[in-house]
Order: sequence, then structure tokens, then C-alpha cells
Amino acid sequence: GNAYHVAVSGNIAIVADYYTIQVLNIANPTNIMFLGSYTSLGIAYGVDISGNIAYVADWDAGIHTLDISNPNFPTLMGTYDTPGHAYQVIVEGNIAYVADVEFGLQCIDLSNPYSPGFLGNYNTLGDSYGIAISGNIAYIADTISGVECINMSNPLSPFLVKTYDTPGNAMGMEIYGNVIILAEIGRET
Repeated sequence: GNAYHVAVSGNIAIVADYYTIQVLNIANPTNIMFLGSYTSLGIAYGVDISGNIAYVADWDAGIHTLDISNPNFPTLMGTYDTPGHAYQVIVEGNIAYVADVEFGLQCIDLSNPYSPGFLGNYNTLGDSYGIAISGNIAYIADTISGVECINMSNPLSPFLVKTYDTPGNAMGMEIYGNVIILAEIGRET
């Protein structure tokens, strides 16, 4: 398929592979082994792992929680249909923070993974494709508006702290210490 994102926990890697979620054993990096898969309901672009649960950003099908306690047979636990297109997800505690393309940042309650629910959101200026979190701040790769820094100390009511315009269209990011590593594509003028 088309692998878009990977999350690793111990010896298990979960790959968001377009129409499927692939579960791999990576204990021996020279001999990666397929364990199981799950056919996604939408297009799997992003994934995160917390404990025995994989959280999938599944484009127009929203967020999905998968039980991966038996990695050979991942099973659907619950879903939450975000208003936009779920592209990337990061889980912190019982909250999923979702880059939801045209609807910015979505905060989803995961206290019951069988029934995720809405907490709050912040509609960004551009299209949100990437997300990184440090402390109470979500950094959103927001295409034409660059990086938007959103305070999430109250996930019911996130608010904008700062925007940093970048030369291209911000698409993805990671935080390394106190540096943001940003992936961009060219901006048409």
C-alpha cells in the first residue's frame, strides 16, 4: 500500500498504510515480520499507540481506536467522526489531538475508548496536516499559515498563542528538544 505514518511501541510497529493498518514485529530490524492487519474504514494517514490501543487518523472516517493486545488480530473498539479529514493524531493521557485538515485542531475524549467523544477544537487559518505537542502547547503544521501554536491547558477551549509564517506550506513536524523540525512543500503565489 502507501505507508503514510508509523508508530512504535516496544517491538511492535503500527503502520498507517492507506486502506489498512499493518502490525509488524520489529524486534529484529533485519527481519521485520508481519503480524496482522486491519482494513480501515477510510484512508489511514496517521497513527499513535498508547498501551494496547492504536489510534488511527482515518481521513473522512475520523478517529478509530483499535485493540492491539493480540497484534495478530487488531480489532475495532470505537470511532469518532471528526468534522473534517483526520490526518494525524497524537494521544496524551485520555485525549487525542487531531490535525483535522480544514477544521484545525480537534480534542477528542478517550476516557472510554469504545465511545470517543468531542471535547473542544480550534479552527486554524489554513489546513492542518501535522501536529506536535510540548507541554500544554500543540504546534500545528497549517499549510499556508505556517505553524500555529495553540494552548491546550483547557482542552474544552483551546486558544491561539502565536502564528509563525513559513516560506512554504507546512505539512508535518516533529519537536526535538526546543526545536521544531518542519516538513514543507513549495508555496504557489
